[in-house]
Amino acid sequence: MFSPSVIFLELTDACDYSCRHCRASATLSPSPDTMGHEKFEWLARDIRRTFGTGMAVVITGGNFLMADSFESVIGACRHEGLRVAVSPPASRLLEPALNTLVSLGVSSLSLSLDGGRPATHDWLRNMKGSFTSTLRYIELAKDAGMRVQVNTVVHGGNVAELPLVLQVLREKGVDVWEVFFLIRTGRGTGVPQISMEEYLDTVLWLSEVGRPLVRTVEGPLYRAVKANRDAFRRMAGKTYRHLRETSAALGIEIGPSPGQVGTHPHGGTLFISHSGDVYPSGLARVRLGSVMEEDLGTVVSRSEMYLPPEVSSHLRGRCASCRFRYLCGGSRARALTETGDYFGEDPLCPVVL
Repeated sequence: MFSPSVIFLELTDACDYSCRHCRASATLSPSPDTMGHEKFEWLARDIRRTFGTGMAVVITGGNFLMADSFESVIGACRHEGLRVAVSPPASRLLEPALNTLVSLGVSSLSLSLDGGRPATHDWLRNMKGSFTSTLRYIELAKDAGMRVQVNTVVHGGNVAELPLVLQVLREKGVDVWEVFFLIRTGRGTGVPQISMEEYLDTVLWLSEVGRPLVRTVEGPLYRAVKANRDAFRRMAGKTYRHLRETSAALGIEIGPSPGQVGTHPHGGTLFISHSGDVYPSGLARVRLGSVMEEDLGTVVSRSEMYLPPEVSSHLRGRCASCRFRYLCGGSRARALTETGDYFGEDPLCPVVL
């Protein structure tokens, strides 16, 4: 049976941010169909029964700190031997909660930084001062001994600033850089998308960053580029040259990184919503089932065709005949959002067959 690399657990869809790209179109009030803490605690046990101890669970939202259940749910996950990370916004609720999170056994925290300049980041997060708050919380989390991951959403308005973001991450000692390629769902329909050329150029540049460890979300081409860098470099365009030149001007050392190819593959995750619905990811809105109706193992075993490795056997369009179908496979979330076909070709992919 499919076993994910990580399970995202959405405690609430309520949030004190109103980000322009939010998949959930979150509001200040939680939805009435949000599961109670007893169900979330049962779910922690079910995750352990289904996938064993040591499974990585990311507590997310909305802003999970707005859920009264967050301490009990994290405690239940830790009691079941699950590894727990958290992903809050840079909210005023975070600072007083940091010590509590550490005491509960949370060792990793992820924050979002979506531009190298305050105006760029604050625009996407729709919150003045968010850039400054994010940098402060990165420092506080590091001081508390937590492993820090920074998430960056790449879109048409910030792709040129990625070297500036990298400069900040290295200065702050960030451990992991998780780069999300925009999926235009929820509020994100109004955010500008990058072009095919910019997508290739960006993953090519990311493949040479070296540190911190880079992982991509809805950017599976990254795996193919890491494995075939020389061939893809011959396709490089002006955005790649800009990113390289800007990096050099900032004094950032860039070079091929041997190490681990980090990426969350299409379907390599599971996402369980606040209401119990199960999806391949938070951005791939194909409902696999609900833990309000049946256990997680039953949902997963019935849904293998939507999950790796079996999903690769059901691809259509260019992805079906591409030599990288098993290494990359295209973004299922982007295919679904842009074409309506979960198994269709990734419309942002620049690979010519």
